[in-house]
Order: sequence, then structure tokens, then C-alpha cells
Amino acid sequence: MNLPTSLVFCNPQVDPVVVTQVLGLEPTLAEREPHLGTWKLTIPGNVEGANLEEQLQRWLDLLSPKTAERQRLDALGYAPYLDCPGLRADLSVCIEPAVMRRFGELGVALSIWLYEHPALF
Repeated sequence: MNLPTSLVFCNPQVDPVVVTQVLGLEPTLAEREPHLGTWKLTIPGNVEGANLEEQLQRWLDLLSPKTAERQRLDALGYAPYLDCPGLRADLSVCIEPAVMRRFGELGVALSIWLYEHPALF
């Protein structure tokens, strides 16, 4: 079983409406609380059978054409990360240097968590 990854913008400055407008992507979750803004997009499409490495490549394909948009959000202090859940049974995740470099160029961090069981979601 593979768990879906998500692109997340979450900090006090984030206005989810701005993220949606600039990226031109509809979020899975968008909320603004008094001290925190959150914008989250779960990877589009079916990820059944797609391991983490394959999902990361899909994100690169989706985000690479949006470099200028990402720079506009970066100028606003909106620092995104990819939430990359995994199962402890996976034991390891190997991300190639070229993939890490491309995410670095896009200004997107990777947050990888290993969970005991998918029922935690």
C-alpha cells in the first residue's frame, strides 16, 4: 500500500486564496485561522501502486513549469514542503541527488514520516 503525498503551505503568513490564485491549482484543503494559514494539495491522480520515488517525480512534472509562480510565493514568505508519509514496513526511502537538486531549485522541502499503520490517516 502506498500513501499519497501532499504539497503543503502552512505558516502564519499564508493566505490560501493567494496560493490558489498564483499556482492555478485547486487545493484539497484550504483554511485560514487567526494565526495560521494552510493550503494543501494531495497529489492529483491515482497513486495506488506508485511508490514515494514515483510520486516525487510526478510532483516535479507538475511543479517544474510553475517556477515563476513558486518564486512569487517565495517572495511572500510562503515556503512549501511535500508531506511524504511512508509506512515503517517500507524500511527506507532513497531519493536520488538529481531529484533532491530539482526540489531544491524549486524551493520545496521534503518532509518524510514513517508511520506504524495506515489507519493513522
